[in-house]
Amino acid sequence: AWQVLASASHRRMEGEDLYYPEYDDPATNDGVFADGDGDEASRAFASVQRGPLSLHAAWSRRDKHVPTGAWETVFNDPRTMARDQRAYADLTWEVATGVSSRLHVRGYYDEYRYQGWYAYDYAMNRDDAQGRWIGLDTRWTADLRGRHRLVVGAEARHNLRGMQRNFDEDPPQVYLDRDETSSELGLVVQDEITLGNGWTLNAGVRHDRYDGFDSTNPRLALIAEPREGTVLKGLYATAFRAPSVYERYYDDGGSSQKANPDLDPEAITSFEVVWQQQLSARVASTVSWFHYDIDDLITLVVDPADDLLVLQNVDQATASGVELGVDARMLPGVHGRASYSYQASEDDRTGADLANSPQHLVKVNAHAPMFDHRASVALQAQYMSARKTRLDDEAVAHVTADLTLLWRTRPQR
Repeated sequence: AWQVLASASHRRMEGEDLYYPEYDDPATNDGVFADGDGDEASRAFASVQRGPLSLHAAWSRRDKHVPTGAWETVFNDPRTMARDQRAYADLTWEVATGVSSRLHVRGYYDEYRYQGWYAYDYAMNRDDAQGRWIGLDTRWTADLRGRHRLVVGAEARHNLRGMQRNFDEDPPQVYLDRDETSSELGLVVQDEITLGNGWTLNAGVRHDRYDGFDSTNPRLALIAEPREGTVLKGLYATAFRAPSVYERYYDDGGSSQKANPDLDPEAITSFEVVWQQQLSARVASTVSWFHYDIDDLITLVVDPADDLLVLQNVDQATASGVELGVDARMLPGVHGRASYSYQASEDDRTGADLANSPQHLVKVNAHAPMFDHRASVALQAQYMSARKTRLDDEAVAHVTADLTLLWRTRPQR
């Protein structure tokens, strides 16, 4: 049987008049950016499935006006805006290859484009970036002798385009014009071993080859269930993140930022201990401790030699913290979760706190049905404590909240 799903949405929000005391001057409209933060977004999604084959495709675009006079653009000029666009399609095939084994194959095409219009008094400056890539993922999973769950996989990706341009429209002036291509290959082997008496060992290794470097990363997890409702986990892993085309090659002709093609990948070693406890039939708790050692962290800094921004590898950074969580299902369909995390992170080179790293984070989520399950209401709220900015200022603490109401034509239980 065919299974088909399609959806589309469009959102448009008119901008508000926003006041900025830093621009409070008659020459800059007394600090008021008229209709400054307009936002428009569209998206579409389609999915088709028949038997072992499934096809997914999506497209989205968002236009966002920038009302802050960023990058020294003309204040109160509505032409300064940014556009993000994404499109992808993937085809998946999944079949049984034996009594206790399965093969999963996925091929995909992906595309992202960014366009920026920045209004200056001398010209309209344009930022244009586009990435296109294709890939193939394969994964074979097998249960062996009831004690081993083996996973073997491979991932190949070819980046067809990594274009970046920065230029003035009139008078025409090109500051950046690059287009990069690259390839990536990843191989992974993982085995989940049942040791008996409530103990499980999960061990795996992944090897990645990028243009210019290789990386091999192990992952280990020891899991114990000493009694029903209690789970203890010890986790160890290493991983990396390759620098993006933007991080390595973006510059704007020496106006504010320059390139650094010699960036190294970021590397992280993580340790985590987790205690999960079922407090009752409907309430569960989680307590975890974590520690991260990060090498070659990529950070935007100011080069004192020329006062230009540049992305560089910070020698080392560390982060440690704890997280507490409670999950409750008090009534049929009523679900709530609350969590609190504390973390301290610092640059080991200077001893200073890392930028954009809040110490305290509180999250609350709740979901409940209404009107005999014809509707539902969901609340999500988050508190984030103050955090240091890149310029050693402080971004103040804040709370965000989202309330979602959903109505169905038929009751759903």
